[in-house]
Amino acid sequence: MKLCSPFYGFLSLFMVVLGASGCYHPQRDLALDPRNNPLVHILEARYDPALGAVRIRWEHIGDRPVETFRILRSKRLDANFSDPFRSIGLVDGNQISPSYITLGSFQDADLLSGEPLQYRVVADYVEGGSSQTILSEVSIPGAQIRGVNRDPSNLAVQVLWRPSGEGVQAYEVLRRVGDGQDEVVFRTEDPQVDSFWDRSVVGNERHTYRVRSTFGGGVKLDSTPVIAQFYSQIYHREIETFSDPRERMLLASGSSLIGGSFLALLGRVNQTSLIQFRFQIGVTFGGSPRVLRSLIAAAFVPIDGVLPASLGLAGPSLFNTSSFTPEFFVGGISPATGKVVVQGFTLPQLQRVWTGPPDWQVGAVEGKVVLTVDASNRLWAAVGNEIRVFSENHVQVGKVGLNQANPADLLVVGDRVWVAWPEHGMVEQGIAQFSGGILLDLLWQDPVPVGTRPVALTQNRLGQVFALDGAEQAVRLLDSEGSVVLRIQLPNGNYEVGDLAIEASGGNLLHVSDSSGRVVTFSP
Repeated sequence: MKLCSPFYGFLSLFMVVLGASGCYHPQRDLALDPRNNPLVHILEARYDPALGAVRIRWEHIGDRPVETFRILRSKRLDANFSDPFRSIGLVDGNQISPSYITLGSFQDADLLSGEPLQYRVVADYVEGGSSQTILSEVSIPGAQIRGVNRDPSNLAVQVLWRPSGEGVQAYEVLRRVGDGQDEVVFRTEDPQVDSFWDRSVVGNERHTYRVRSTFGGGVKLDSTPVIAQFYSQIYHREIETFSDPRERMLLASGSSLIGGSFLALLGRVNQTSLIQFRFQIGVTFGGSPRVLRSLIAAAFVPIDGVLPASLGLAGPSLFNTSSFTPEFFVGGISPATGKVVVQGFTLPQLQRVWTGPPDWQVGAVEGKVVLTVDASNRLWAAVGNEIRVFSENHVQVGKVGLNQANPADLLVVGDRVWVAWPEHGMVEQGIAQFSGGILLDLLWQDPVPVGTRPVALTQNRLGQVFALDGAEQAVRLLDSEGSVVLRIQLPNGNYEVGDLAIEASGGNLLHVSDSSGRVVTFSP
């Protein structure tokens, strides 16, 4: 049997005491390792600034022939948990001198700046089995990415990193939109700069950012990439299955005060029912957001005798959180009387508190009753070519005419009234003129083209307006003037009679329904 040198014998004995395996030496107690198992350990693992690479050297002691040496790497997350190791290189064991003590080396140039990386070498033997080294950690210089902050109100993304001034000559922020090419969107020669605001975001595309550190000698290292997107699809599920084209599902915000953050009104031919949901945002093991939905309540809504296609729904305003008896409203057209029927209910008890108005005769109008509640808890209702407004106490405080007939949806943001006209592919705004709490007039602005067929409107807590395009299967985000600033593509479906809602629990989740009873959820 071959003997080790005294140095390696002492080292092997030390490693055996630690639970590793070593080679034979006369001074070693064979009771610790009677089979004289082989040993592999890292002699050196360090970053070489001249190469911009990590140099790894290892030693294998033993007479078992090695087929392959595998070099593994992991990015350390914290002191107790590491990413799963992945292979970054293979070295043929037959290319290394087949002596009892053999040396191997490898260079890792595919580095992540600012990250502590862990390395391990595994020896795979010809006859099967393997042995591996203990971990060896190497700190890589340069900027360490910290993440991104998103500003949905201004459509901007802030990239943050932890600077590493030692040897750094410049930082660059690289951006990739979708599956496109990297482009430099920021550069600084100040090694203490630690953030950058990207205010040239391209639509609702996936944006991938990396920070590149430049060192002396032309060495450049990139950070771990981070991904930002303003609205990402995180959930889709059928709430109800519809097969009759006359049936509808409408969505509205609920009330965060009573825990039900989302309302779905199901209009069938013979009955109308309401479901209240609570949404919670969690995180998957992979770090992506996950939506957990729980049922709060379900009940029939006593608004019989109206056409399902004429139903409208309005939930409590997102901007009013002071009422402990929030109300929602359901409206429709009775084919028997030709009148508009609107009823108000409290949440969560579903107690009816109002039925009206008594005199709104529309005859054989084929449209629907569109409803919304503004920040002052006033109810706005539109059908045919007329809008009416009701105070918080359910008293009518004005009515005005519309420029077209049969709007698809209605929204009030501040003093602006937004109306969606699907047949004309546009959204119209009117400035509300009140005096003494009475609506006197709407000063209509020039209509703004919004896609092909806008069929639904909603807003978030920032006052941003969203418009659902039923023909293009997309949601558009509009600025205060009605111009499109962001487009969110939807999965395939029939959204011609779909609806929009923002949940009320604070997460600003955007929910979109289609004609089949499915709801798709996007996280900002």
